[in-house]
Amino acid sequence: MAQAYQSENTQWRRDNLGHYISFPQGTQYIEVSINFENQLEASEVIDDVVATSDSLDINTAFPFFLSGREGNYQLAVIQFNLLDNDPGWYTVSFSVTTNQDRVYRRHFRINIT
Repeated sequence: MAQAYQSENTQWRRDNLGHYISFPQGTQYIEVSINFENQLEASEVIDDVVATSDSLDINTAFPFFLSGREGNYQLAVIQFNLLDNDPGWYTVSFSVTTNQDRVYRRHFRINIT
């Protein structure tokens, strides 16, 4: 399973339904990153990221490489312009396709507070 990207400002949490992240209603210009560390083969890279949600407007989704790190650190980045939905839980599904034609399908939830 993909791991949430770890940094000093990480907001990822996990419960019995999986990974989620919380944002206040009205949050603007936010990017959510999902780390595929230790899942990709040595020469494998993410070529494409496609994200969908029944209720949230997704601006774009794209692959990103963390330079200056050892190993194969590839992120799937999902970008939202405005999270102005009513407070509650929203599911985001996404798929990642690699240069070796492998496809990973994942989902996470966003809790708008």
